[in-house]
Amino acid sequence: MPPHTGPTQPPFSGTSTVGATHPSAVETAHPSISDDAGQPSRREHPEHRPQTRHRAVSRAAEEVYAPVCEYAWLGTVEYRQAWALQRHIADERARGARPDTLLLMEHPPVFTTGRRNAAANLRLPEHLLGAPLVETDRGGDITFHGPGQLIAYPIIDLKAAGLGIVDYVRALEAVIISTLAGYGIQSQSVRGLTGVWAGDDKIAAIGVRVSRPGSAAGGWITTHGLALNVSVDLHWFARIVACGIADRGVTSMKKLLGTAAPLPEVSERLAHHFGEVFGHTLAVSPDRVALRG
Repeated sequence: MPPHTGPTQPPFSGTSTVGATHPSAVETAHPSISDDAGQPSRREHPEHRPQTRHRAVSRAAEEVYAPVCEYAWLGTVEYRQAWALQRHIADERARGARPDTLLLMEHPPVFTTGRRNAAANLRLPEHLLGAPLVETDRGGDITFHGPGQLIAYPIIDLKAAGLGIVDYVRALEAVIISTLAGYGIQSQSVRGLTGVWAGDDKIAAIGVRVSRPGSAAGGWITTHGLALNVSVDLHWFARIVACGIADRGVTSMKKLLGTAAPLPEVSERLAHHFGEVFGHTLAVSPDRVALRG
């Protein structure tokens, strides 16, 4: 696994905080236990639980914990439809009705933002953006999704995986870095920021939500995820301050390589590296046709 520049936090550590991961990249929720900011209290937050397992990105964890993760390439899916699908699968995962799941897709043009920074970083009035603006329940700031951008939504149980939030985000970055390395693109994470960078430009964004759907007794289930710029039209990003970072640009695999592989191919490679990094056995979802709606 390629190294990253940010420090590693022990899973469910009693002392770790958001650390090198930018706090806005993660949104947590609990129906009854929260502090004044709407975050889970220190005693219930998965980053503040006693350490129970080695990090999933380590070889030791891979040997001890190798669950099945079903995955599916769904093609082009409208954003709100994909959001509803995530909530449905997260509820099933929390009830133990399905294994960890990785949804792979692209969206029609849409701008999305975390609920803490809704519309704060628009360069144009909303009605001139040329695509819908959707306020979501994920962490992170405003970004763009569109054709040619690979979207990955992991819906996994962090408690079962023995992962804290910081380690989870770091692992997602490692998945992206490994995927890009396979195409000859050198990339890295940056301390204090979330996502993956090629030089000074962002090539992949991460914004996640961790919650306990349905029951406080269940696990901490992830939704939302990552967006990797493969061949997406980068002109869309000029209409916003992408991820709220004004002094850095955005790039794509196509811009760096002069060409880009088809999204289904990149999605297969990313799924492979997801299995390696998280110690999962990947299996094509048997209900992938139903997932497409």
